[in-house]
Order: sequence, then structure tokens, then C-alpha cells
Amino acid sequence: MTSVDLALALGTVETATLEFKVAAKSASTREKIGQAICAMANDLTAAGGGDILVGVDDNGNPADDVDTSDGALRAFADFRDDGRILDRPGLTVNIATYKTKPVVRLHVNASAAPPVRFNNVVYVRPGPTTRKAHADDERVLTERRRANDLPFDLHTRPSAAQDDLNLKDRTGGSLPIISTASTITAIRHSPGR
Repeated sequence: MTSVDLALALGTVETATLEFKVAAKSASTREKIGQAICAMANDLTAAGGGDILVGVDDNGNPADDVDTSDGALRAFADFRDDGRILDRPGLTVNIATYKTKPVVRLHVNASAAPPVRFNNVVYVRPGPTTRKAHADDERVLTERRRANDLPFDLHTRPSAAQDDLNLKDRTGGSLPIISTASTITAIRHSPGR
């Protein structure tokens, strides 16, 4: 169980990155959890994924008697591998504390290859609710996937600055060591240049 109270770390209201479920006993609730996992993996808001807390009601109050058994945790972890969510999401499941009570935390990482589908349907979270994706949502997710599919040398580095470039090697720093000035002159004046 984590020592940090998730009410302080994540908040007490549902957002695009935080979903509450009181329990996961019914088939319809488990279906909604699968949709929320898919939506958070799609990460429409580009927040980096999200969390689903099982054992918290829609008003942000913890429930009593949350099933935190090993069987319950394995059932949540099975969402990752049961084949209903494709591409398989990055999902971790653990017991956590929310307002001093135990809950089950499902942490979903944003997919590097969206759109992710649950039962062959794309879901997104444009706010504190999970919805079927519209065509424009799917276009945004597909463009994000295509941008991630670029070769390594075409990826931008937003944190890089011009000072990070080693321009000395490009302006003759190593060339004089390799060749003499007369060799370079002979190459420049050779036939065919």
C-alpha cells in the first residue's frame, strides 16, 4: 500500500485523468472500467495517462469494504492482457490510500501508439467523463501515432538548444588533423569538381 494519500496527490473530483468507481462487482461496471482504461491510454488531453480509483464514489468519498484481495488485484490486471484492449495499455494495479481508507489504484500510462481500442471501439476522456471518440478525436490520435513513428533522427528535442551543438567539428576542428592543407587544395582543384 502506498503511503501517500491519493486524495492529496490526485484530487477529490473526477477529471480527464482521474476516474472514481465505487466497486467493480457488476459486469457493466467492469465494462466501464475497461472503457476508462482505453480512454486514459489514448490520452486525448496529452496529460500522460491517468488513474482509476476503485473504492471511491462519484462525489470523491471513499467506500467501505473495498475488495483489495489478491484475486481482485489480478482481475484488474487482467484488463491489460485479456485481448479486449488493443494496443495493450501500460497498466499497473496496486492498493493505495484515499482519505485514510484502502482503495485499488489502476494507473494507466499514455500509449505511444494511439488510438487504443476497447472491444474495437476508441474511447477518450475530453473531461471528467469517458466517451466514444468522434472522427476528429481519432484523427488527433492517429496524427500523434504517425508523429511517434518517425525515424529516430527526425524526432525533435524540445529541450535542445543551439549551444548543445558541437559546431567545432563542423567548422574544421577535426578536418585539419586528418588532412594537410595541400591535400585539401588538391582535392578542391581536381578534375570533375
